[in-house]
Amino acid sequence: MSNSNERIKSFIKCYIEKELNPDYAMLVTGCWGSGKTYFVKKCLAGNVPEGKNIFDKFDWLMECEKYTIIYVSLYGITNRKEIDYKIQNTLFPYLSSKDIDYLPDALSLIKNLAEITTESNAVSLDDGKLDDSLVFFTDDFIENIKKGQKKLAIVFDDLERAEIQPLELLGCLNGYVERLRVPCILIADKDKWEESQGDLKSQKTSHSLQKTKEKIVGKEFLVQTSFDEVWAKWIESGYLQKQAKVWKVIKDFSNDIRNIMLVAGTNNYRALKHCLSDFGLFIEGIQENLLSDNEFNKLLVCDFFSHQYSYYLGKFVASDVGRNNSWERAFAKVNHKRMNLTDKELEEKYPLLPYERFEKDFADVKRLSNTYTIDNYAQKWTQIWEEWFSKNYVDPERLNDLIRNSMWFDLRDDYYLNKMYDWFMLDDESGQKAMNAFESALKSKKITSPTSIMCLCDRLYWLAQRNVFVEDYAAFCQKMENYVDSVKENLEYENVDEWVRHTFQGAANNEVKSELDRLQEHLKNLLAQKASSYKQNKMDEFFENLMNENEAVSENTCDTIIHDYLEGENFEFGSLDATRFCEAYRKIPSRVKTKCFRALESRYKYHPEQLEKERNFLQNVLKTAQNIYDNAKRPLTPSIFAFYYLIRTIKEILGEKENVA
Repeated sequence: MSNSNERIKSFIKCYIEKELNPDYAMLVTGCWGSGKTYFVKKCLAGNVPEGKNIFDKFDWLMECEKYTIIYVSLYGITNRKEIDYKIQNTLFPYLSSKDIDYLPDALSLIKNLAEITTESNAVSLDDGKLDDSLVFFTDDFIENIKKGQKKLAIVFDDLERAEIQPLELLGCLNGYVERLRVPCILIADKDKWEESQGDLKSQKTSHSLQKTKEKIVGKEFLVQTSFDEVWAKWIESGYLQKQAKVWKVIKDFSNDIRNIMLVAGTNNYRALKHCLSDFGLFIEGIQENLLSDNEFNKLLVCDFFSHQYSYYLGKFVASDVGRNNSWERAFAKVNHKRMNLTDKELEEKYPLLPYERFEKDFADVKRLSNTYTIDNYAQKWTQIWEEWFSKNYVDPERLNDLIRNSMWFDLRDDYYLNKMYDWFMLDDESGQKAMNAFESALKSKKITSPTSIMCLCDRLYWLAQRNVFVEDYAAFCQKMENYVDSVKENLEYENVDEWVRHTFQGAANNEVKSELDRLQEHLKNLLAQKASSYKQNKMDEFFENLMNENEAVSENTCDTIIHDYLEGENFEFGSLDATRFCEAYRKIPSRVKTKCFRALESRYKYHPEQLEKERNFLQNVLKTAQNIYDNAKRPLTPSIFAFYYLIRTIKEILGEKENVA
């Protein structure tokens, strides 16, 4: 506990136990959730009976070791009667029904209780309505107080959350402070309390309010509870261990959670408690084996708590997640001179959105949603947080799939294999993982892309020249050529000459150029042997997709007609079988037919050079379509009539103007 908090603890003891009852209240402040109420409860509880946990339900009135405490939360209170009712309700179970004929008001009850708990005659009640000889409470209750020599005090909590007018509230509290001289401990978020009084600043009552407040509150203290104190107490009490799955994941990352609170700028332990509970809900559906990697768990904990804690602090709302105006801001920065805007005006016109401010604040906290791995993985986690804050739920199957398909689990080898491109920049542990992933990929014959093989060898041959591998340079080059032979049946059909567009060619490449050229030529020879069957498979795939039952797949295939199949990598569009094309056209839905003939129009509009190459194909399609249309049984069906539009479209493409049919 901090020295400041020790002084507060000592003052509370002196304040309640001194002989002459005080004529002022003490105020304990701190931000919302900073542990004010718990701190006061801990100070007053003393030695709690074995097995009793003050984190759980705690009877302030009966279970404090040295004090009789009346605890009153002012949350939502709108008038004095509600405060009286709360005090009456607290003391009602201990009233002696045989000695009283009516329920006394709160002031009378507190006066009577004060006379029991003190030998001082300082307590007085001015209205004279109460018989001073009357005792309201049961013998057992009085015996409990006298036996423990328990002093009386009242704790008024949540002052800033009361809905009663501040001046009326202070007047009510003054009845206990000045008239009864009972020690009163007020607990409030000072900033919020003063903010709630802000409406009175311009009124005549503002001076009276301040004067009354100064008269009642004699001492003011700020609770400064450290994260380590709270965390240790939560462990000691077993609070953190209650959710076994949560504790298993977070137990090694208390320093990271402390840092998140530090970055946020507020120690709100109530919000942190909510975060712990929410984390339990979030990971409830995650499979245990997917929470076995410590590196992943750390990033998950940092990402979740950064988001959830900031959300509770009001830094953003659910609809803010993922939103930014970075494009507008970037465009404006480029054009701000033309727009006659100063830098300050630009910032005011395009300010950071709430979630952008959050990302900026937590940029140095390594998290899943800001850590680059592969395949836009970070962006996918931002989408997870969008769903979580909008629904308070994330589909477990989606969450498990996202975690599983990551560098920490199923894609671990893929991730570290990619790291071989920059192997020399890795730390030793990551470097060894990358080497293992490379050897594993060779063993499982996983690399089947000629472009990937060439790009990888571009880097690895240079390393092999410097004796990085077990094999010498010549042996390593032979090893890679042997690997290519072992996967020749599964090689993807690609233009091997294009590999240079995917890598950085510098001096290192020149040193191994002859070996790379030999490997490239070897790959081209292997691909040439399978080009015919590969292209036929791609043509079959085109027709299967065009006639797919899912119209979205069919429409997407029509879109590929416009810009694909130009260079013959997959197949030349003009090499398609005209009869098969017309059969497919007849079977596809009407909406897809329309998209198909419009795609043909666009293909030759955007790529007119293809027309001469594919004229024979178009003429054959036209001839086949015309025969189908002419020879069909009358009356025509809609699927046959649709050939009218295909025939007209092809004639227009070919420049033929005569009437169809």
